[in-house]
Amino acid sequence: SRRRGVVNSTASNIVQITLTDLLPVPSLVLQQQTDVWHLLCTGSPAYPGAVFSLYLSANEHQVTECHAKVIQHQVAFP
Repeated sequence: SRRRGVVNSTASNIVQITLTDLLPVPSLVLQQQTDVWHLLCTGSPAYPGAVFSLYLSANEHQVTECHAKVIQHQVAFP
């Protein structure tokens, strides 16, 4: 009987793979509580504890970010 040994190939070049997943678009609602307005941002229930970032229109710099509680999928920007 013939025995087969393990034969490794020569090392290959490194290949970088990037996976992207398009997130569902969150809903935005402007709410007033007494004299204060809040922007309520609700994401998909599939992503509890999500991080929401707020940007000014046509600006690459983040204004602020809010972390949803682990069991929630929404935040209120003050």
